[in-house]
Amino acid sequence: MINLLLFLFFIACVSIAATLVVENPGIVKMHWFDYQVETSVAFIIFAILISAVLIVLLTLIIRLIFNAPSRFMERRNVRQLKSGITELTYSISALASSNIDAADTHIRKVEKLLGNTPLTILLSAQIAKTKGDEAKTQKLLEQLLEYKETEYLAARSLSDSANKQDNLPKALVMAKKAHSIDPKNAASALAVISLQTRLGHWDEAISNIHSLKIPRREKNRIRAFISLERGKSLIENSRDEEALSLTKNILSTLPKFPPALDFCAEVYERNQQATKAKKLRVKLGQLQQGKWLCKSCGHTQDSWKLHCESCMEMDSLGQPENSINNVSN
Repeated sequence: MINLLLFLFFIACVSIAATLVVENPGIVKMHWFDYQVETSVAFIIFAILISAVLIVLLTLIIRLIFNAPSRFMERRNVRQLKSGITELTYSISALASSNIDAADTHIRKVEKLLGNTPLTILLSAQIAKTKGDEAKTQKLLEQLLEYKETEYLAARSLSDSANKQDNLPKALVMAKKAHSIDPKNAASALAVISLQTRLGHWDEAISNIHSLKIPRREKNRIRAFISLERGKSLIENSRDEEALSLTKNILSTLPKFPPALDFCAEVYERNQQATKAKKLRVKLGQLQQGKWLCKSCGHTQDSWKLHCESCMEMDSLGQPENSINNVSN
């Protein structure tokens, strides 16, 4: 509405000016060296308007000439982007249908069209992993560490890979990196704690339990399991008095957990506390001990450990009749 009013006002002004010029044509005289030029005011105004129009047209032409290369590159980039998205779609579809060679062919075309982006590197890493090329997968995951949007995923993947290769120090470094990126993620915190216990970093593992965003009861349960595993290590190294200091917390949190009762009974026996040991042995005899089943991989084993002997998952072992989560009740 405002633009329309401004346009009407401009037309009115031009009309008034044109009327004044027609009613008062006037004469303009100019002297230039030995020449004298006489013309009307209307012609001067007309000449000025024509000059202004020519200047505007010339400016537009110059701008088009200078902008032509950038416009060409812009259109070219748009075409490349569209082609890259199409090839990316083909690659994802081929990977989903387990046509790995086709997925690899299309992702190479994507790299030529779009260059190395987090998405193309991520898809290339997945293709390499599916093909079993661990070296290439590792290299691509390390590249993904450089991008904020894929840094967490790359760190977790590198940690898992190092864990499977029993390179626990590297696995812990990557797990800590992932946890620092997303400190509120309970899964990343548990991954750090799991690796710390496997490396025997007991104090650090216990300390990190406080940062877990889980219910207090769960924290106490995990702390008790770690203390139990630590106690078994102390007994193996004949550090009986240190193992004894862990029994109170273990029994208060896991009063019906057979491995906890068995451990504490042994500790009492080693520290000449036969009465306490006998009570625990009686209680232990009243509890059923079937094999231990891993809820992550389905592996069964005769004795309880903090980590599954097959998949090395922490806190995954339970009795078929009673899960670990219910044993402490």
